[in-house]
Amino acid sequence: MKKIAIFVLSAMLLSACEFVVPYSITFTTQEGSIVNPDSDTLDLAINHEAYAYISRLQCDENDPVELLPVLKEDVSASKAHNLSLNLLADQVDGARCEVTVSAYDQTTTSSSHEEIFVFVREYPESEEPAVEEEEPAEEEEALDESAEEGQNAEDETTDDTEVGEETESEDDLPVESTAGEESGA
Repeated sequence: MKKIAIFVLSAMLLSACEFVVPYSITFTTQEGSIVNPDSDTLDLAINHEAYAYISRLQCDENDPVELLPVLKEDVSASKAHNLSLNLLADQVDGARCEVTVSAYDQTTTSSSHEEIFVFVREYPESEEPAVEEEEPAEEEEALDESAEEGQNAEDETTDDTEVGEETESEDDLPVESTAGEESGA
């Protein structure tokens, strides 16, 4: 009976790796941003200390490149990572690259993958944010329309008074005074 209990306990401990919550990768580099592979890094944060590396790379219509982790002595598990983008150095300017980052640790089999896309050195012509010059023209038209409506409203008020209606001027209106003003003056 003890052997069965030890076997079951061992199996549960070894399978506990499957129940570990996977790492959550959050990129601090904005998705769709322009990166310079010579100087920029891919910045990310992980919810638990782990190792991180670029595991997959695909630019434009090129075949994807699968990468394996290389653990160096100077690399340590961390919650914040700045991954080098020198793998993108040979890409043409404006290339759209999808980068997959994997996080793992050596004590469990838990790992996580997250994907982000970036543009190399510049936006391609089709992806550049378009500056629409039509909006100011539409705003000018709206201002012109409101000015015309204001002018029409003024014309309507002057037409009403020209009909011959008598209006009281401010001098004809009775003036109310308070008792405090009369005694103070």
